[in-house]
Amino acid sequence: MKKLIVSLFSIAVLIGGAAGVASAESNGKTDLNLDALKTEYETWLKEEVSSSQDIELLESLEAYEQLSEEEQLKYIDYMYNPEAQEAVMDAFTNIVEVDNSQTLTETLDDYEGIEISTEVVTPSVNKDDISIMASRTSTYKRYVTVFGIKIFQSTSVVDYTHNGKKVTGVGAGDHYVSRNLNPTLNISWSGKRQTYSSTRAQSRVNMQWNFVHKNLGITYGGGELGVWGNHKNQAGGWFNAH
Repeated sequence: MKKLIVSLFSIAVLIGGAAGVASAESNGKTDLNLDALKTEYETWLKEEVSSSQDIELLESLEAYEQLSEEEQLKYIDYMYNPEAQEAVMDAFTNIVEVDNSQTLTETLDDYEGIEISTEVVTPSVNKDDISIMASRTSTYKRYVTVFGIKIFQSTSVVDYTHNGKKVTGVGAGDHYVSRNLNPTLNISWSGKRQTYSSTRAQSRVNMQWNFVHKNLGITYGGGELGVWGNHKNQAGGWFNAH
């Protein structure tokens, strides 16, 4: 799914955040036939599983099938409901500090079962290796789970080198949707670039999305997604909505 336009559905809003709400537009009020959407979604998800060798995708289907009927309907409502989507957007751009190789998870108030996580991963380094010329890869992930099922994840990586005192170069960078469980969101990428200074290397990209709500209109938005690493083997990332 790297570097491709990805077809999903309500996660159009997941990457935005509070600023993303300002740059997104939607028409009409929520008027969803949850039973019909549930049938449509389940058919799509099963087709995705049957055409894929992704074990995690199969596990997601099995986890969904183990939800109660009430939870399944709430799951579908969260995915299609513009109000729920905007609530996730607000939470998705909260500024969070995460130590290397740790994950921070926050719950979404008033929406049972929704969690938003941030994960930063860098290679572990022995103290004796700090001053040695080193190649590093920093990874920044943001993902959303509903009732324990990961429905969306963006992943950003940047390769760089340092000598313990300063960053000496930047290599490849990449940004992609590494998990989605939604069929009607279009995501596109543009303007990827890598830069570095003596203290930091980074990769950034512009991400745009649009999602067509059935009978409700279009939600769309975009922003800049980025990841960084430094000569102290620290890492982080960001999303700035346009």
